Parts: sequence; C-alpha cells; structure tokens
Amino acid sequence: MLSKVLTIQNFMKAHLIALVIITKLFLVACAVDSEIHDDLADSPTNARENTTIEDWSYEKTGISSIENVADCDASQYDLDCDMTKFLEETVAWTTRSNARNFCAYDILDTQDSAVYLQVFCEEFYPQDEKILCPDEASRKHCFMSKDDNKEACRQQCDIQKVSPYLTTGSAISVPVKITRENGNFSIWMPRDGSGYTKDLKEHFSPEAHEKLRSISGIPQRHIYIERAEKHFGVGVPFDIAEEMGQSCSTHDECAILPMNYATRSSCPYEVQCRANQCVIGCYDFTDYTDFPEIKNTFE
Repeated sequence: MLSKVLTIQNFMKAHLIALVIITKLFLVACAVDSEIHDDLADSPTNARENTTIEDWSYEKTGISSIENVADCDASQYDLDCDMTKFLEETVAWTTRSNARNFCAYDILDTQDSAVYLQVFCEEFYPQDEKILCPDEASRKHCFMSKDDNKEACRQQCDIQKVSPYLTTGSAISVPVKITRENGNFSIWMPRDGSGYTKDLKEHFSPEAHEKLRSISGIPQRHIYIERAEKHFGVGVPFDIAEEMGQSCSTHDECAILPMNYATRSSCPYEVQCRANQCVIGCYDFTDYTDFPEIKNTFE
C-alpha cells in the first residue's frame, strides 16, 4: 500500500514539474513578444545602439567587442566570440540578479556580410536552498506564493541550505539574420504569429530556409549548458533513461529522439553522446524552492 502511495506521489510530482516547464515556456513566448515591442517603442538607453522598425519586424544595431579573446569560452565550441556576446546582449534576457544567459547557434547560410543563424539562448542561475514546511497547509501556501523571494515561505517554513545546483529561467529559440560591417553588428528577427513565414521568405535565402526546416529540437543546447556549468562551477545531473546501442564521438552522430520519448510530458528528453554511446536522457534543472516539501518530523 505504501509503495502504491509513493508511486502516485512520484507520478503527480513528475506531471507537476512538467506543468511548470510548459508554463515557463508559455511565459517566455509572451515575454519575447512584449519585450521586443517595448524595446521598439522606447528610446535607446545605450548611445551606441540604434533601433528601427520595418513592417513590425525587429532590427537592432550595436557594437560588440571582446576585450580579451582569451577569456571567451565560446571559441572552444567553434562559436564566434563577438557574435555570441552580441546575441547574449540583444536576443536573450535574464529575470534574476544572479543569473546569466548563454547562447549558441547553428549557421544556416552566409552571403556577403550577412550570416543567417538559428539561435538558442537560455538563462541559468545557481541555487543552494530547498524549502521544508511543517504541514500540508503551509506547503501549499508556500507553493502558491508568487513572490520570487519566498517571503511567505520563510515565515512559515524552514529554508535549508543544500549543495549548489543549477537551474534555468527564460529561454528563446529564433532564426536571425546578422550583418557585420567594420565591427558593427545588425540583427534582424522575424515577427511572431502570422507574419513569421512571410518575414522569413522576404529576408532569408532559400538555402537558409532549407537548413532551418531540417533542424529538430535544440541541437546546440548541450553547448550552452556546458558553458553555464563551467561559468558557475556547478554540474547539472543528466538522468539516462535508455541506451540506444549506437557508438559515437559527438552528439551529431546519434539518431534523432524517438517519438515515444518526444511525446512524453514528464521530462524534455534528448539524445546525447555520453562515454562514446548514444543515450536518451533528461537534464534536471528543477528549482527545488518552487517545490516545497513537508518536513520529516522524525529527523
């Protein structure tokens, strides 16, 4: 009977985590649309930036320069340091003071001074707390709190320090066109919704279109996750669900994610090359302060 209750609790927790992930992705999509249009409406706060608008697509110009290229970790992954920094300053954003965003990209096409990219960015921040509440009522009240500082939780529950772990916030995946001339970068992004396809047809080359259609999932995610791990000095657990029986030396050599994993809501599964074997697994970026637990009274 006890094992059955625990199984049900684990099932409910997995789906609750999945619901939080889906909600975050929805809020990210809304925030991207809002932030872009707010940025277009406001005057630039940086004198080196110039924001213009054409048919409600998004353009931004600026200068990005790495003072010490040796300090740029992006070059280890065949990413252009200046371009990566520019993307992290213009495309991505953070929602916490202790967070930093990391980007990676796939090159779709290059023409003269323009390069077409599929950009992937995600916000990361370290956490070293979890919340233990005395009973179900306080746990529920803490869970429903909208306060990022968890003040309601701190009043009723115990905040326990744990080994640091890494978790995520905002994220974006978007095709862009970047033009670089004399160290200046200009970026263009398509509109959301009904204008998306029209914008890509007008601004992207046929070659860029073709490669964009072939991209599945977020193939460069492992790059910016590794960059975040090195920056914060905190590793991220990768739970392996299944070995695919295929040897490999890079992630690209592995087959695509099977449909029976792609449709699961309990975790965003992906395929990786680990110890020269293709495996299916999932990163655990759970912020445990979002999921307070009931304190064990026998401790």
